[in-house]
Amino acid sequence: MKVRPPKSYTRLPPSEKKLIENMLKDQEAKDAKAILDIYMKMVCLILHNSFGFGEYRLNLLLANHFRLVKEQNILVDKGEQIKFLDDKMAKIFRKNGFPQAMMEKAIGRVELVEPSKKHTEGEG
Repeated sequence: MKVRPPKSYTRLPPSEKKLIENMLKDQEAKDAKAILDIYMKMVCLILHNSFGFGEYRLNLLLANHFRLVKEQNILVDKGEQIKFLDDKMAKIFRKNGFPQAMMEKAIGRVELVEPSKKHTEGEG
């Protein structure tokens, strides 16, 4: 999402602009980490409920996930990352390929809702 800075921003000294940019990058990193945290917890819950994964197998999943993330961080180019992951998915899903269309269809049906006040306060 592109943000248009106010006109007063253009009058700030470069050091203050750099500070603001760093703060925004930090916040973006925190947001990305929170989303990943939610995603991994959901994956663990799905694997537990659907396939009976227990603590041992979920720890294996998490360890392998972080190992893969560490490997992916070496690949700076996003195109390289996508190719690497596509190659891995081709081996797993074989001739049918990764179910991208199914995922996009499912994601299109998901509505993001804010948690209720009761839920966030721990009452619900």
